[in-house]
Amino acid sequence: MSKEQQAKLAGARSSPPMSKAQADKLAAVKAAQSAPAKPAPAKPTPAKPAPAPAARTPAPAPAAVAPRAAPAEKNTTQQPRVGSVIDTSVPGVVPNTNFKGDDFVKFEVGTGVAQITFTRPQENNCLSAGLTAGLTAAVETLHARPDIRIVFMTAEGRNFCAGGDPKGFQAAAKMTDEDNLASAVSFAKFLYLIQTVPQFLVGLVQGSCYGGGVGIVAVCDMVIAVSSARFTLSEVKLGVIPATISPYVVAKLGVANSKRLFCTAEAPSAAQAKEYGLVQEVVANVSEFDTWKRKLIDQIKMCAPNAVAASKALVMGVANQAVTEELMVYTANELAKVRSGPEAEAGMAALLAKKDPYWKSQPMVAP
Repeated sequence: MSKEQQAKLAGARSSPPMSKAQADKLAAVKAAQSAPAKPAPAKPTPAKPAPAPAARTPAPAPAAVAPRAAPAEKNTTQQPRVGSVIDTSVPGVVPNTNFKGDDFVKFEVGTGVAQITFTRPQENNCLSAGLTAGLTAAVETLHARPDIRIVFMTAEGRNFCAGGDPKGFQAAAKMTDEDNLASAVSFAKFLYLIQTVPQFLVGLVQGSCYGGGVGIVAVCDMVIAVSSARFTLSEVKLGVIPATISPYVVAKLGVANSKRLFCTAEAPSAAQAKEYGLVQEVVANVSEFDTWKRKLIDQIKMCAPNAVAASKALVMGVANQAVTEELMVYTANELAKVRSGPEAEAGMAALLAKKDPYWKSQPMVAP
């Protein structure tokens, strides 16, 4: 052993004995020295910086969107209002309001009563330029004659009206599109002019009708036909259609019957036409027309003339219209105009006085 260790051992041997407390303390010190040293607390490892986010791949550009189709143009054509009146005048043409009749149409006027007669039996009373012009002049005169209260329309020969003139169809085939359209519009207004006469218009149909002749019947307010008469919409047999007369014919026949007769060119009898609504009364022969004329004159005599005209306009104004606020306002306006007028005043006064109104005493005599 080394000298140092020997000296320590010698010193230990020569030192006086320790007390128990000193011995315990010394043992505790030695135990503490012999215990393994606690490792120094580890230094905190600095946090690694978060890796930089990977660069994002740019999103693909959106596919080009096809431009939206432009919306369809709205129909800006002003629709006719309820009860509106169509202008049937021809620019530059002065209406004939004093027609006396011609070679195509006889026009007779009695007292408060008029009669129109087609006088071209050799042409089956077809709607030639001459007959159309004569009938137009007669109707224009009626529009200017409020003193006339009822009108009868009839014809000579075995046919009431054979419809369009074949020469007219041939001429139309050679027209420009513009002239062809103008001709058709003119005929459509011609029918409207007849339908809107202020008088009660009665068709006395003594023979058969074809095509446009059925249209003439349809614009009448009442139709009395002989039982032998036939009513044929024959246009499809000629490769055309009953276009301009269709508003009036469909209004009388209804959709189902119109499709049937338009597409098949059937020839219903007067009795069948009555079932369809085109004819109101059927008689055995023309001799019964006079009886009906007297009966209807007596009936119309009891009715106020302006009220009859307003009633006709009212029916045409409300026909096929939906019940809307506009329609309600229209009907209310029509009532307000009439009941504040002189006829309504005279009618109410006569009722209270238990007397006949003045129009009932006005003479009415057929020509």
